Amino acid sequence: MEARSTLVILALILTKTLNYILVVTLQSIFILYIVHGIALIALPFVNKKFYESAIFRKGKFLVLGSRLFFICCMIALSYKMIIQTWQLILICVAVGTGIFLYRKVRDFKSEVLSEAEKL
Repeated sequence: MEARSTLVILALILTKTLNYILVVTLQSIFILYIVHGIALIALPFVNKKFYESAIFRKGKFLVLGSRLFFICCMIALSYKMIIQTWQLILICVAVGTGIFLYRKVRDFKSEVLSEAEKL
């Protein structure tokens, strides 16, 4: 297994695509942080019961202000990377969405078939 990984890394270095892959990986982490920030902003409004059950509960405006600042910082830091890698990010989103929808359709079909067999 290590030999294959080494060969893949060497191929990426020789074709000068390793930097591109590292940028895409870092960008995906930034996008994940942005989504987490949005989720934290929505938490007090969407799931009040869960928000109120927290031991340490910040005020809604403090959460909103700090998360908006955080999201703006992440977008500012990742702006150049987004411009460089937007095509690959869209391809990854399309492939991921396709896999998700395929699994949903397959699960739905198997559910319908199992219900039909019960009848």
